[in-house]
Amino acid sequence: DDDDDDDGIGNASTDIKWVREELHRWIFNNVWAKFDRVRKKPERIYGMFTGYSCTAFTVHRALQRCGISGKDIASKIPGWERKDLHQLVAHFLRIRFPLLLALNKADTKGAEERAQKVRNAHPGEIVVEISARAEWKIRKNVR
Repeated sequence: DDDDDDDGIGNASTDIKWVREELHRWIFNNVWAKFDRVRKKPERIYGMFTGYSCTAFTVHRALQRCGISGKDIASKIPGWERKDLHQLVAHFLRIRFPLLLALNKADTKGAEERAQKVRNAHPGEIVVEISARAEWKIRKNVR
């Protein structure tokens, strides 16, 4: 079910997709705006990503996932199109900004089923079920 439930519990997969797309768009647009400089001097690709508080090795790993080794950069990157950079950004995001999926409302009816849907839709992701209401009650009683 892709819609919000009547009880105000939204669809976590929709939210996850939105966050990933926003991060991807942000980085892709930043790098693509300067990509002509990378075409002229392909080793600049590393500098395009290090502004996101990562090392050159992080970029190297993302390039490897795209099937590019260090020696291939000069010959392959100048011919890249948007789709190629999109692929690199997707790999970079998975390496540099892994997501922990915290699913709120674990104390409500259907929580286990919703969590399983998210696990099925996002295999390999860390999914943690939480309850803000339960935490609030605990903190309230500690005071």
